[in-house]
Amino acid sequence: GEIAYMDRAIGEVFQALRDEGVFDETLVIVTSDHGEQLGQHNAYGHDALHDSVTHMPLVMRYPGKLPKGRRVKGLGQHIDLLPTILELTGAPPKVPGIDGQSLLPLLEGTELRDRIFMEHVGRQRAIRTKEWKLIHFIDRGMYELYHVARDPMEVINLEGEEEKEGPLLKGALQEWVKTSLKEGEEDPMLASRERRRLGVGPRGE
Repeated sequence: GEIAYMDRAIGEVFQALRDEGVFDETLVIVTSDHGEQLGQHNAYGHDALHDSVTHMPLVMRYPGKLPKGRRVKGLGQHIDLLPTILELTGAPPKVPGIDGQSLLPLLEGTELRDRIFMEHVGRQRAIRTKEWKLIHFIDRGMYELYHVARDPMEVINLEGEEEKEGPLLKGALQEWVKTSLKEGEEDPMLASRERRRLGVGPRGE
């Protein structure tokens, strides 16, 4: 039902742009804030960092500026949308305080990054490369490791079995967290877990 509604709503926007005579002069981007688990990992919703939640559509149309029908591979993030829009519309793509990068180099086969990092409010973190995904469930003190290139549905958890990639990805994830914190700053996810254990905080006071 949600997909049918969205399809109709997008059609109404497209028709309005055609009626105004600006459809082919307008940059159109269709994307989402997250995907949904529909039974995968015994879950319904978007409460985890598996690819069914974090691998989202990104469809762009801008005649004369973007090639028609091109499907592009590569790792991108939401923070890349603003620089991409700026570059496509002729503005400088670099924005102070924004870590994103324009996605346009992907059209030429240039990789922007070899990994991305993710966090979830449910105290989860993940690192994703083109071939691997490692998810850290902080509250449960456990990891899930998937070779997503061979196992795109993330069915076979290789945690504890992969002697090379597992430790490498764990180290990279820990280093990302460390370098993202200011000096002396406490890891907010570990702090929130401890407050939850003690029954204090916004809901426990």
